[in-house]
Amino acid sequence: MTRPIRGHGDPASMNLWAGQAYPLVRPLPAAELVATLMAEARDAASRAAAVASR
Repeated sequence: MTRPIRGHGDPASMNLWAGQAYPLVRPLPAAELVATLMAEARDAASRAAAVASR
């Protein structure tokens, strides 16, 4: 879909689909990122369960 635009070598002329959350990127190896996200998800689930049980 973007091949014709990329052929011009001008990234400013195309949508790079970075989204709005690109500043939240974490420069980690994939395995470390997945492990970190899983730990954060477990922590969030535990906190949510504690709030729900009140």
